[in-house]
Amino acid sequence: MDASTDLTSKTLSESIWPDIVNFFEYKGTNSGCWCMNHRMHPGEVVEGDAAKELLKDGISRGQVNGLLFYDDSKPIGWCAIDKAGSLIGHDCFQSSKSYEDSEWSIHCLCLIAEYRGKGLEKEMLVQAELYLAEQSAKRVEAYPEPGSRQGSPFSTWNTFCGYESDYLQAGFEKLEPVDPNYSMLEKTYQK
Repeated sequence: MDASTDLTSKTLSESIWPDIVNFFEYKGTNSGCWCMNHRMHPGEVVEGDAAKELLKDGISRGQVNGLLFYDDSKPIGWCAIDKAGSLIGHDCFQSSKSYEDSEWSIHCLCLIAEYRGKGLEKEMLVQAELYLAEQSAKRVEAYPEPGSRQGSPFSTWNTFCGYESDYLQAGFEKLEPVDPNYSMLEKTYQK
């Protein structure tokens, strides 16, 4: 991890909504998704202000989970961590598969541009797993770009799920691929 960055995190809540907005609107680089794509039915598209309001509503109702990461008081990273069964629109999910309540998904793990590639994603993953332990997760899935690793550019549009190498180093295992843009990874926890 970059020694000059004091990485801390806060659980998503209404109280940090201004920080969430600052993260997504930082230098105008937001893709417009507001982390809503995986929460919508397949084929349903919502972007911009509508997505922003849906995210705010989901956080206030406790239906959107995860962590916001900070360098001091500056929001710099986002990790969406939700029950896998709640993500009805995720590309990697097989529509016939059902998930238990203790099965979770890390479906977004990203940093603002100037913090990428410094090893912070590994610490974000450590903190995400601590969050999962608090939720009594028994299994978690993640979907990074196949072969992605720190120090190398991404080769597909899937730049928002972190690096495959970080997950593998953290003990995740590869499953059968579902899509050439995603690795399907899982980690199980003993209870």
